Amino acid sequence: MRKPQRADVAGMWAGLCFSCLLSWIAVMFHSLNLYGLIDNREAVLRDTYTISAIAAAFTLLAVAILGSKSERLLSSRVLTAITPLAMTASSLLPPLCSNCHALSGPLIAVCGIASGASSGIATVYVGLTLCRLGLRPLIVALSIGQIGAALFSIAPQIAPPGTSAIFAASFPPVGTLAMLLSLRFSNSNEPRSATGKAEPKTSPSEAREIGLLIARLSLCVLLIACTHELARTLLTQMSIPNHVSYSYLLTQMVIVIGSAVGSVGIALSLMNIRRISMPFICHTAIFALLALGALALPLPLIYPEINLLVPVALDQVSYFFFSFVLWVMAIVLCQRFGEARVRILAVIRLGGTAGALAGILLGRLTIGIEGATVQSAFACMLLALGAISVALWLAFNEHALMAVMEVVPHPFRKRFQDKCQAVARHFGLTEREEEIMVLFAKGRNLAFIQEELFLSRNTISTHRQHIYKKLGIHSQQELLDLVQNYDAYKTPKN
Repeated sequence: MRKPQRADVAGMWAGLCFSCLLSWIAVMFHSLNLYGLIDNREAVLRDTYTISAIAAAFTLLAVAILGSKSERLLSSRVLTAITPLAMTASSLLPPLCSNCHALSGPLIAVCGIASGASSGIATVYVGLTLCRLGLRPLIVALSIGQIGAALFSIAPQIAPPGTSAIFAASFPPVGTLAMLLSLRFSNSNEPRSATGKAEPKTSPSEAREIGLLIARLSLCVLLIACTHELARTLLTQMSIPNHVSYSYLLTQMVIVIGSAVGSVGIALSLMNIRRISMPFICHTAIFALLALGALALPLPLIYPEINLLVPVALDQVSYFFFSFVLWVMAIVLCQRFGEARVRILAVIRLGGTAGALAGILLGRLTIGIEGATVQSAFACMLLALGAISVALWLAFNEHALMAVMEVVPHPFRKRFQDKCQAVARHFGLTEREEEIMVLFAKGRNLAFIQEELFLSRNTISTHRQHIYKKLGIHSQQELLDLVQNYDAYKTPKN
């Protein structure tokens, strides 16, 4: 049996740190059990969650604006110690609301602000910890994080009322200890590239393109997080009568664990595909799963014989899968553009926080007007499908996936470059034609190539015509097919 390397151990500890953060969020904001025997615990949870989301959004916005300055502040030992303490303290505040009715309002506000600000900072800490891992330890960490969070969220949900606070309070210190151990085994206090090599300096044109890509990813996260929270709000309203049923709750937790394991398996399977079509397959799979989750929202109300766990499972597996892929992309981008890693993390997570807040408000508005009815479920379904379509076809399309894949240290990249060189040699392309062909094969358009190579649009169009003529093709898609089916080590395939 192969002995685990230090990098693998670092990934395992980072995964525990990541799972503690996700578990704390689930217990703190998605479990009524945390609020014990409070008469109006649903209202207390709702108000705390709303205030916390607002505080987290402002915290992440401040981190994004400060950029590298905020990283120096985040590296201080004082803030590293205060963050888990604030998360622990905010976990113990909700039970006090049941004994201090006169102070319930101020306690809710303090709990919301403390939990929101500290969780926003903790998310950036976890992201910076993941940035210090190579690709394989990163995949290990994210897998452990998602599956571990599903496991850790069971005990607080089925524990006696009020004792969930003990579980929630334990997650921040354990997560901080795991983060420190991960940093120790990673042999570095600076984020590293998964390739293990120094990355080239970012050019102005590349910086603009990456800035646009980060904005699109943030918009995508905002829309998907909004649809997830909207669906969760509606499904929670449907399942309120079942909160007292421990068998139902335990079954729901098993579904969540199965969804986490299944989504990680799907993501790993797709990421192992050594083909140029991987972005298309990944994009289609994400869209299909998210659309199925949205379409299942009204089913329990239309067909009472359909268990509520069906839409819950579809919603969970789709969101887990999307989150897994997104975290991989975000961390790889942070590793490649290390000078802006804090800003990248903050902007992307800001999109998720703002989207969750928007989903909460839309869900409560819908339920407040019509309640959990067939009409409200159909309205949420149509809104979710529209947001998913905008997110995945306009903000997060195949070109965005291909752009991220260019910095992923995947064996696919070396094989792709070998194929392009073999095609150029076989068909007698000039050095300039090969350079342009590679960019077109990566999915680049005329505007990007014009700016990248400092050539006029007419010159690039002329080179493209010569390339297509030599290769015997007529479109960019045929070029992609040719490169994909070309065997760089044997003979070209027809």
